[in-house]
Amino acid sequence: MANSGTPANTLAVIQLLVTTFATIRDVTRLLRTEEIDNELKAFYANVNANCTLMTRDWSRISKSAYGIDEDLVSRTLSHLGSIITTSSLKPLQGSISSATCYGGMRAFNQEWNLIQKQSDKSMRIQHVRSCTNFGKTLEERNRFIQRLNEYEDELQARYPDFQPDWISEDLLIKKSIRQPSYAVWNAAQSIFKALVACSDCECTPSHEMWAQLGLGTYRKASLNEEIDMDSGLDFDMFLSIKQDWQEAHILMSEEVKERAVVFQDDSEVKKPQTRKSIAKTKQMRVKRLCEPIAKMRTMAAHRLELKVMRDQLFKLRSERSTSLVDTTRSPITLEQFLKIGSRSFTERTRRILAVILSYAVLYLHDTPWLQHTWSSSHILFFPTTSSAIPLRPFIQIQLGQYQESRQDPDDLDDPDDLELENLDPDDLIMHHCPFLVTLAVMLMEVYFAVPFNVLAKRYGYDIAPDAESSVSTRRCVDVELVFKACREEIPENYQFHCAVDKCLDPAAWEDESGNKLDNEALTLRIYQEIVLPLETELGQAFTSMPIDELDRIAQELNFPNWDQDDVYEKFIKPSSLNAVSSVKIAILDTGVDLSHPDFEARVDNIKGKYNWLSPNSNKPHVITDRNGHGTFAASLILDYAPDAQLYIAKIAESEPSSAGIIAKAINHAVSTWEVDIISMSFGFPTCNTADYHELEAALAHAHANRVLLFAAASNSGGKLGHAYPARDQHVIAIHSTDTNGNRSAFSPTAMDHDINLATVGEAVESAWPVYLSDETSNPNFVKYKSGTSYATPIAAGIAGFLLLYSRIYLPDKASALKNRQKMQALLRQIAEKERGQTVRDGYYFIDLSLYADCLFGKSLDFIDATIRNVLST
Repeated sequence: MANSGTPANTLAVIQLLVTTFATIRDVTRLLRTEEIDNELKAFYANVNANCTLMTRDWSRISKSAYGIDEDLVSRTLSHLGSIITTSSLKPLQGSISSATCYGGMRAFNQEWNLIQKQSDKSMRIQHVRSCTNFGKTLEERNRFIQRLNEYEDELQARYPDFQPDWISEDLLIKKSIRQPSYAVWNAAQSIFKALVACSDCECTPSHEMWAQLGLGTYRKASLNEEIDMDSGLDFDMFLSIKQDWQEAHILMSEEVKERAVVFQDDSEVKKPQTRKSIAKTKQMRVKRLCEPIAKMRTMAAHRLELKVMRDQLFKLRSERSTSLVDTTRSPITLEQFLKIGSRSFTERTRRILAVILSYAVLYLHDTPWLQHTWSSSHILFFPTTSSAIPLRPFIQIQLGQYQESRQDPDDLDDPDDLELENLDPDDLIMHHCPFLVTLAVMLMEVYFAVPFNVLAKRYGYDIAPDAESSVSTRRCVDVELVFKACREEIPENYQFHCAVDKCLDPAAWEDESGNKLDNEALTLRIYQEIVLPLETELGQAFTSMPIDELDRIAQELNFPNWDQDDVYEKFIKPSSLNAVSSVKIAILDTGVDLSHPDFEARVDNIKGKYNWLSPNSNKPHVITDRNGHGTFAASLILDYAPDAQLYIAKIAESEPSSAGIIAKAINHAVSTWEVDIISMSFGFPTCNTADYHELEAALAHAHANRVLLFAAASNSGGKLGHAYPARDQHVIAIHSTDTNGNRSAFSPTAMDHDINLATVGEAVESAWPVYLSDETSNPNFVKYKSGTSYATPIAAGIAGFLLLYSRIYLPDKASALKNRQKMQALLRQIAEKERGQTVRDGYYFIDLSLYADCLFGKSLDFIDATIRNVLST
């Protein structure tokens, strides 16, 4: 029941709640740094994130005039109290003892404050473990997290006005990662046997036959539910004769599930429930694989439908293709992308590829699909008819080669089976799992975006191409040497670093007798030591990318990274800048860390600074960013408009200051700095706030002086409308999407009969203040953030590029582009990739690239004519 007021005793209890959340946040941060179990590390990170959110929210609510929901306070405190072992706490000194209602919690907080000041790290950890118990089992810990999430949701529903509209929290993991199915390993084995059994034909002339198996997490159905064949174990493939690619879809029959387990621990192995049977359909036993492949050449836009039963292949009725793969073009290997370099890799593609490649080892190790000599040249990506290349990898193998040599590669692993007197010791395989050595190589290649031999040369090691796929001791030694040389460039807390280190450690894959782990133990170890850490880190970096949906999300991403940088470099030449005036952009935010390397290199871009929080001090131009938000946003503007002149107005420390102060900053930017664009990554939930009329007048003044205004739409999703000033008629509101233009969950609902503009605002990478970063783990001083706050400076930067472009190529029309409606119309035009295209999730997704469907992927004459037409209407 909510009270109408806020009694003093209630405020005291809320303060206890806030303090306890802060303590648990500090405790879990400490425990996570010392934890080696990745599952527990993820749990502590999750608790830490929840406590950070609720510390902030309850602190705000305690200062409000709203009635406080005492029942919610009480339930939340009781839940926190359930993890505190009060018997290990000393009674408090003074009038409050541990016997009172919340005495144990107060003692917990007080002892933590004392031990932080007086003890070393080992003693702090010992103390924390003695007085906390988050649960002994995964189920208990998950229940604790689930209840925290429930209270957080209830809090947001009860106090919607107190959710932040301008600062996005660090990326969080909200749900535990469900474990994959061991049945995929069995299915991959059966598919290969079935293909090989019918790949020997009598064609004249003879031909090579290849198979490409789709890679992914295969997390399509919960093992706790009934597995449907259409969503559980089906595989996308390509089969080819003489490089004539044919799409195929393979279904698995009943018996594959018989040995299915999940990768939990040695003490518990769960079996899935019986899956639904496949609907009865006509089927034909495949005797020679080349025959159905050849027949499909006459059936354009169709794919082979195949089923594996008892290691035999059957053909079903063919279906329409859904992939739109351009079979007239050759696939592109990962090795080719590596040779192109970092231009083809983003942080997102790096992390996704790392996870998918680790799953390939998990599911395909010790199967013919994953030869000891596999490499980036065996990983293929297929172009589509629209010239896109989805991040959808396939692993390739030649079926005929396997028929010619059926010797088990593992037979070479045991020196006792060899005539040692005739064998060079350097040729012995000392690492029981050479495929993991190759995974280490590929993780390094993906991280640095270069082929391994090129990376090796950087550090003085000349590795011959034919030695790169060797499985000998020399290969392991070479990889270890290169990793030791480059490991300092990979932060130690990055799972890339940890995964490579673990792959190269032979002892990690041996039992107590030094023998290779058996298949089940090896699979479990690969999941725990490599796959889980990589996918956990991916989930932390990109909250909009749940692991269970990673396969779908990856296929929707386009591999090459033709982005704003390429567009800018193509059209904005240094020689043309001298003839035009620079674009001037003001950013109203928390200031900027000018000591950051990004800004030290761009010192000439900073043309104005003013601290509106202390305008009358003797240092009004000190704009130190103590929050990070302003540094992050300002760097994004210069990423998208590298030659812009930037003017920094500090109007906040953490929360936006009064509307009156912001109004003064806007008037100063318009009249004194004479800027072209103002970026505002903040918002008020209502215009019924003090001095808002002054802010409205300032916005109207800016509009009258042809200054473009961009503001963050809001981070409240569908719970609230657009924030202020994004609602103002003179302002361009910016919404958030992922990199594919899909609406972010926190982005507000689009407005009817309006041009709703959006750009990327999820998992955006940008500069973070040096003094708020750990140089050891974050040597580049960057962070990933999500919110319309970060889509806004990107949109402002794109507008800056468009203004500069018009001044260079269309000088007679450039001034017209400073009109809000004209700029809005041009941004809408850029969002339309083809004639008749409708909005996406209610938004026009702004994305600059050199692709043919994009405006700046067309000829210069077409671009100029399009812009002229927009500005003339």
